[in-house]
Amino acid sequence: MSDTKLSRQQLYEQIWSTPASRLATEFGLSDVGLAKLCKRHDIPRPPRGYWAKKEVGKAPAQTPLPPGDDNDDQVIVAFVEPEQYEKSGLSEEIQKSETEEEKPEKEIEVAKSLRGAHKLITATKEEFIGAQSDDAGILLPDQDPSLNISVTRNSLHRAFLVMDALIKALEVRDLIISEGPSVSIFGESVAFGIKERIKVTKELPEEHDLTGAYQFAYNNYVTHEIATGELTVYIDEPNSYRISGYRKQWRDAKKQRIEDCLNKVVSGLVKFAARKREVRLEDEEREREYKRAAEQRALEKQQRAELRQQQAEEQERVNSLVQEARSWKTSREIRQYLDFIRGSNKSSSGAITLSPELEQWLSWAEDQADRLDPLKESPSSILDLDIPEEPRSWF
Repeated sequence: MSDTKLSRQQLYEQIWSTPASRLATEFGLSDVGLAKLCKRHDIPRPPRGYWAKKEVGKAPAQTPLPPGDDNDDQVIVAFVEPEQYEKSGLSEEIQKSETEEEKPEKEIEVAKSLRGAHKLITATKEEFIGAQSDDAGILLPDQDPSLNISVTRNSLHRAFLVMDALIKALEVRDLIISEGPSVSIFGESVAFGIKERIKVTKELPEEHDLTGAYQFAYNNYVTHEIATGELTVYIDEPNSYRISGYRKQWRDAKKQRIEDCLNKVVSGLVKFAARKREVRLEDEEREREYKRAAEQRALEKQQRAELRQQQAEEQERVNSLVQEARSWKTSREIRQYLDFIRGSNKSSSGAITLSPELEQWLSWAEDQADRLDPLKESPSSILDLDIPEEPRSWF
C-alpha cells in the first residue's frame, strides 16, 4: 500500500501549485475534506478564480504561510493512494481489467445493424413501438422498458446499437447481465443506461397579452427543451454519491463519440462495482459494530439494574437489622422499666405487693416487650389485625 506523507509546509506548497479538486482526488479526499484539513492546520488556500487568472498571467499574490504551533516540517497527515481497493481485496482484479481493456484486440466494436441483436435489445425495441414523446422529444413507452434508454426517436437506433455492443462485450467477459440493464461484478449489481442530452434555452417572450389573464412578474423568460442528439452512457445507481472520485458518465464530445469509449465504460463499471462492494462491506461492518455496541449497552444496562436490585436488597437487610437492634434495645428498656416498677412495690420485709390491676398491666407490658424483641416469639395482638378501609360513599 502506497502512502503520501506531507508536512504543513509541503501541503501549503501543494495547495498553491495544484487545483484543489485535482489534489483532493489524488489524496482520496473530497474538496470539503481537503478544505477542512487546510483550515485545521491554518494553511491558506487560493481564492476563488485564482487558477483562471493564473492561466492568463494575472494571478493574485500567494498568501504566505502563517507561523504554526509546531514545526512546519513535521508530518501532519498521511494519505493512502486512492483506488487501491485494499479493503475489498480487488486491486489485482482492477488492474487486470484495466490492462485487458487497453489491449487493441479487446476493442469493443459497434455493429452497423441490429441483425443478431441481444434478446434484451429485441424486447426493448418492441416496447418502444408506438411510444409517445415529451416536450423535448424523449420517447416515453407505455411501460418501463427492459433497458434504461431515454432518447428521441432519431437517436433510438444508435442507442440500441451502442447498448447491444456494450451488453455483448460484458457477457463475453463472463459477466451476468439482467434487465435494466444491470451487470453483476464482484457480486455487486451495477445499473447503467443511455440518455440523450437535453439543452435548455431561455428567450424573452413576445409582448405580454394582459387580456383576461394575469402573468406573474417572475415569468420573464420562456424556456425550451431541445434534444441535442448527443448520447451519454451513465451508471444509474441511486446512492452513487457515496462513491466519489470515480467516473460515472461517458458522453459524446467534439472529438469523441461514445462508440469509442465502451472499453472505458467497462473499466468504469468494474471500478464502480469494486467501490460499491467496499461501501457495502463498510456498511455491514458499521451495522455489526452498531449491533455490538447496542448489545453491550443492553448488557451494561442489565448489569446496572441487577446492581441496583442488589443494593436495594442489601439496604433492606441493613434497615431491618437496624430496626431489630432498636426494637431489641427498646424491649430491654421496657423490661428494665418493669423491673423497676416491681422493685418500687416492695414492702419493708422485701415482699412485692402488686394490685390486680398492676399485675394485669405488667403482663400486658411484658407482651409488648416480647413483641418488640426479635429474639422472642411475638405474642398475638390486636395490632396484628388488618382492618380494611371503609368503602367510599358518593351519597
